[in-house]
Amino acid sequence: MDRKYFFFDIDGTLLVGEPGRQYVPDSAKETLKKLEESGHFVAIATGRSYAMSVDVMRSFGLKNICAVSAWAR
Repeated sequence: MDRKYFFFDIDGTLLVGEPGRQYVPDSAKETLKKLEESGHFVAIATGRSYAMSVDVMRSFGLKNICAVSAWAR
C-alpha cells in the first residue's frame, strides 16, 4: 500500500453545526482513526491559530497540524 497524505479543514468540514454549538460527528472520528491505522498521514489544515485549533486536533487523537494564519507558530 502506498502511504497517502490527508489534510482536513476544521470549520464546516470536521466540525459541523452553528458557531458555538459545533460538534464532531462520530463518523468523522472513526474515519480519521481508520486512515491512521492504515498507515496514512492525517493532519488538520486550518486558518485558525495554533492555540484555537490544537484542542480540536487532540480531540481527534491526531498529532499533526498545519495552522496557517497570522498567529500560527
